[in-house]
This record gives sequence, structure tokens and C-alpha cells, in this order.
Amino acid sequence: MPGTEAAAAAPRRSSRVLQPCNKRILSSPKKPAKKRVKEEDLEMLLKEEIKDEEVEEEVATNGENASPTTTGPVLSEYEQRVQRNIAERKRLLETLGVLKAKEELSSFEESLKKKKTVYRGIIKEKKSPEPVIRRRSLRQQCLTPDGLDAPLPSEYQVERSERRAATPSYEEDHPKPPPGPAPLMDYYHAPNKVECEGMWRDVAKASSTTSATASSMDVWGGSAESVLERMKKLRIEEERVVKVVPNRIFSVQFHPSVEKTLVLVGGKWGELGVWDVGRQDDSSGAYCFHPHSRPINCLSVAPSSPHHAHSTSYDGSLRQTDLEAGLVQEIYALDDNQRNSFLCWHARLDANTFVLGASLGRVMQVDARVRGGRVKQLLVHERKTVKVISGHPHHHHYFATGSNDGHVSLWDLRSHKNNKSLSSVVHGRNVSGLEFSQTGNALVSTSRDDYLRFITFDGTALSGIEVWGSDGVLRHHFDGPALGSVSSVVALHPFRPALAGCNSSGKVHVFL
Repeated sequence: MPGTEAAAAAPRRSSRVLQPCNKRILSSPKKPAKKRVKEEDLEMLLKEEIKDEEVEEEVATNGENASPTTTGPVLSEYEQRVQRNIAERKRLLETLGVLKAKEELSSFEESLKKKKTVYRGIIKEKKSPEPVIRRRSLRQQCLTPDGLDAPLPSEYQVERSERRAATPSYEEDHPKPPPGPAPLMDYYHAPNKVECEGMWRDVAKASSTTSATASSMDVWGGSAESVLERMKKLRIEEERVVKVVPNRIFSVQFHPSVEKTLVLVGGKWGELGVWDVGRQDDSSGAYCFHPHSRPINCLSVAPSSPHHAHSTSYDGSLRQTDLEAGLVQEIYALDDNQRNSFLCWHARLDANTFVLGASLGRVMQVDARVRGGRVKQLLVHERKTVKVISGHPHHHHYFATGSNDGHVSLWDLRSHKNNKSLSSVVHGRNVSGLEFSQTGNALVSTSRDDYLRFITFDGTALSGIEVWGSDGVLRHHFDGPALGSVSSVVALHPFRPALAGCNSSGKVHVFL
């Protein structure tokens, strides 16, 4: 039969053959869907993201599951809950002011990143790149006095001698300058000598006219309230922070000129730094000279003779710098053969008489009119080092000393006998500062025991940059963004409302 033959001719397919085909048909719609998402236009995706943000805002505002009016994917209940939590936290942070503080902090950080530190100060000296050849003794060369070879040293001895030979000594790096008199420019080693000479001509002119005008301008007199009001008006600016010497500052003094603000500082290796505040040149008005070879502990410029600056150094010398003539001259120096001898401080009793505090409990009374200094030596403080000296402002035969054994003592040059002082006050540690009051009725002292004391002559004592009253009350505290370090030495201008504070890196901060 024809139908039977046709049926017999058709191949028979089992369910096993059809089963894979059915699986392909069921799984095939998923792959094209992924392909369509990947091939969507970028612009359409952006539109959908904008619509999603509108939906999120609407959900956060209404606080309920509302269907969006625009076309696009609908957020699930979980996603809507997340958006509501985010909105609630944001409202809470706004209420507490956290977001505003974050914005202010971010803007402050950006301002710090944009702000660059500007160097202002001395021009660095050019040093010779050639190494200094040191002489080596026969002992260092392992030779006997007759030139014969000594026994071979050990490896440790060889390494130690090589290290010593490669390391220059302090005496070689910082030799003591000649006593003079010598031109001041001989002590200037930086390359900008032309600018320095111009600055010094202005300084000489200012120092020659100071004595005629300064006597009637005592801004630090009057009542405590008026002085305090003047101090509160002083401010620090970034332009008035300048590096004057390369290293640590040991002393500072204002020149009494009223025409310009001139600051003198003493450095670690005998540098005399001069800063004409406000001068516009390559070094911002700062210049560094080298009249000493060791730290300058004490600087003074007397209003009665403003053209003379006096400096005392650990190198054992007291020197005078004539600001008008531009000359440096040694007034007094210790004998180089005296071991462990050095000078610490000086006080000017009158126009020609100085008292110098030294090691081994000595005070030298020096007459500056005699070349080399006519000297009278006094023994005080049981041979302890005299750290500071202050002369009485009205009675020149009185002076006070502070030593490293913690004693502040009052002395009389007319009757100095058997190392006996007129009065003495004991501090907890060594004395670091000492000064008579303007009336001469009291002393103010600072000590390493962190106490400030006001001392009267009956022997009683009262217990950033701070201003203290004689009643022991803190009156004012100087501070500012530009004052970012501790001022270890300070000075007040004698005739102008100005304050200078110096730190251990060689910078001077001036409040005007």
C-alpha cells in the first residue's frame, strides 16, 4: 500500500533525539536579552539614569512607594528603603552641621595645597668644593719620632684614625677672627656684597640720627594698662618672618633707631645677623657677618651710643661693632692658654665700663678706653659659671649675677670682699635670664626650673611669648599663624611698639 510504504520510508525519531532540541528552544530567549542590553545606545542609558534619579528623589520626598510618572525601571521595595535611609541620614547630618563642616575642611585643605612656603632670608654662602688637606702627626701615621715604622696598628685603630682625619675639627671650620680693628665687610662671605654695602649705608645713617630723637619716645612707660593696650595692637605677618642666621639664635637685640626697624641677632657659630625689617631686596633685608667663632650669647646697643653694638661670645672675647664707621674691634679677650675658660654675658655700667660674666666664678670689670682692656677680676658664686649679668640702671656700682648653681646675687663694686654678696636668692636650677626693672627696685629672673620670679632686694621672690605683670598675673599672650615655633629669646624695641622673638632654626619673628 502506498500509504504504508510512505510511513515505512519516514525515519523514526526517538524522544532522546528531540530532548536536546527542546532544551535549546527553552534556553535560547535569555542570550539575546543580554545581547540587547549590551548594544543599547549610550544616550538611552543616560536618560534612564536620569529617570532613576528622579524616581529616587520622589521616593525620598514622599516617603512612600509611589509609582514613577515617567517611563523606566521601577525601584523595588528594598531599593526604595535604601534610598529613604540615605535621605534620612543626609537630613540628620545637615541638622548637625556635619556637611557644612566637611565643606569648610575641604576648602581649607585645598588652600593649604595651593599655598607654597616662600623662603625669605640670607643668601647662602658659596663654599669651596675642594677638600681640606689636614696634617697628620707621626703618631697618626704610625711612625716613631726617628721616622722608623712603628708596630702595625689594628684594623679598628686604622678605621678610627681615618674617620678622625676625614672629619674636620670645629677649630678648623670656625677659626677665631683676628682682633682687629678690621672693616665689617671682611666678615661678610655671601656673594651679594653690593646689596649689603647699600644696606649698611642706610644703617649708618639711621644710627647717627637716633640719639637726637629717641629720648622723647618712651613707649614702654606709663601705666600697665596703656602698655598692655599697645602690646595688644601688635600683629605678626608672614612677610615679617625671615631667616637671618644659618643655625640657632642665642641672642637678639633691637637697634634703638626710630627711622627703621633694625634687628640684631647672635648665631651659633659667631654670626652677627642684621635684619632691616621691611627692606625689599634679594635677601629680604637680612645679612649675616662672622665677627666671632663661637655662639654670641649677649648683644647690646645702648640708646646713649646707638652707633656701637657690643657682642660677647663663647670664644672668650668682647667685641665692638661700629655701625657708622663699619669697623669691628676686640675690646677684651681671655688668654687662650686658660683651659675651660669662656665668657657668657656682659653688662654695660656706663659709657666705658663693662662687667663680664665668665667661667670659674669670675667677673671681669673692663675699661673699654684702654686697648686690650684694663681688667679687674672679681670672684663670685664659689667658682661656678656666671651665666648672666645685669647692671643697675641708675647706680652703676651695683650689678646682679645669675649662675649655673641657681643663685641670683646682688653685688657692690665698691665693697666686694671675700666673695660675699649683698643679697642672694636660690632658684631650683641654673639661671637663664636676669634683668633690672626700669626703676631699679626689683629684678626679674628666669630659670631652668620653669619659674618666672620677681625679686626685691630684701630677698623675697614672687612666684608662644607671654607678658607678665609685676603682680605675677599673665597680662597678654602673643600668638599668630606665622608664629609656628617656640621663641627661646625675645627683645622689645626701646622706643617703638615692636617685639622680636627668635627660634632655634635661625628665624626671627617681629610683631609690629
